[in-house]
Amino acid sequence: MKTLLLLRRRPAAAPKDGTTMAVVPRAVVSFQTNITKAMVVATATGGEATASRRAHTRRS
Repeated sequence: MKTLLLLRRRPAAAPKDGTTMAVVPRAVVSFQTNITKAMVVATATGGEATASRRAHTRRS
């Protein structure tokens, strides 16, 4: 969640030349893809992956 907020905040701080607006959606899409992959892996491997994901969420 923190990463998404950072990605949303970045375009406002950047100079409005249009390049940031082109780059950020791509970053958001790849970020969402990574989350989806992580969830699929966690579902496939069962509770162990879920526990490690929770630990990772707590750490960040």
